[in-house]
Amino acid sequence: MKTEILIWALSELAVSEPEQIETGVIEVLGEDGQGREGSAEFDIFELANEAVKKIQSLISQNENLKEKIKDIGYSYRKVEKERDELKILKFKRFNEEECWLYRGDGEDYLDSLVCPVVISPERLITIKNMSAEGFKNELIKSSAAITHPHIEGVYAVWENNL
Repeated sequence: MKTEILIWALSELAVSEPEQIETGVIEVLGEDGQGREGSAEFDIFELANEAVKKIQSLISQNENLKEKIKDIGYSYRKVEKERDELKILKFKRFNEEECWLYRGDGEDYLDSLVCPVVISPERLITIKNMSAEGFKNELIKSSAAITHPHIEGVYAVWENNL
């Protein structure tokens, strides 16, 4: 039985005369959307069974949704923890300022930073030993920073020192 019909029949049962209920069947009068009148009979016990089935189905759906909410909460906490761990890796304090730890993994978007960048000695030596083209590629990989006027100046100085 469709949920809408079940709800309608149960609402009619709620306002039925006691004599109708005693027979175990209720007759419901009504009209359709086009104004045609009609009636339908519903067995009270069938209505009760249908209502129980619907309630059990809704309880099951509710339990499934609760599990999904738990899973979402767990996933959210996991992502939040990973974010915090990454933040610890990427942002540190240097000279009482927050700074970015350069890793050279393609996730260093230098043109979006407003803090000092700290680079490991090994990475700096690697960059220092690069050719001008290698250095340019390193900057492009870091953020397309080669288009930034200050970075171009650094690049130009670097190129002249090779």
